[in-house]
Parts: sequence; C-alpha cells; structure tokens
Amino acid sequence: MSSLLAAADVVVGRAGAVSVAEFAAAGVPAVCLPYPYHKDKHQTKNAQVLVDEGAAVIVDDNVDSPAQTAGDLLATLKDLLGDENKRIAMAAAAREVGKVDAAKRIVEYL
Repeated sequence: MSSLLAAADVVVGRAGAVSVAEFAAAGVPAVCLPYPYHKDKHQTKNAQVLVDEGAAVIVDDNVDSPAQTAGDLLATLKDLLGDENKRIAMAAAAREVGKVDAAKRIVEYL
C-alpha cells in the first residue's frame, strides 16, 4: 500500500487506526469517511487526529442518504483536486503526523 499511497494526489478511505497511520506515513492528503455503524464512533476520532493537524478532511457517510454522501464527497474532491497548494499543505501536515521512524524511536528508548 505504501507505494500506491505515495503515488496518490489524495486518498479516500475509511478511518481505521491502521488506515489513518498509513495515510500519515505516506504523507498523502486524506478524505476520511469514517465507518458509520460503530457506536463509539472511534473511526471519527481516528480521522479527527489528521483533521486537527490539517492533513485530512472528514466526509460523513450518511447511511440514510447515500446521494448526500456522494455529493459531499464529490464537492470535497473537486475542492482538493482543484487546489494544489491545499494538497501540498495537507501532505506536509500528514508527514508531520506520521511516525515512520517509530521502531527506531522505541529501540533508542529501550
């Protein structure tokens, strides 16, 4: 996945912990659609970490209105794909969040 993510201008995906970590490690702007059926909304919390740093946006997956979800996603993608400076800033923010040297840090700590 890392080479595919690195080649992307923007990624659209769910917001599981591993996905969010991969988006950040790859330094790719993300549009997160958190899985809507988790009662604790943990995927929204995962995505919010990237949003707070400027590396992602959240599009709600409205299960009662797939057309609304599609429209919101389309508008978000048009905005991001039409604004290279925004994508560059989001990619830089993602790289700041990503901890690609985590194993090295752990070894050094130990």
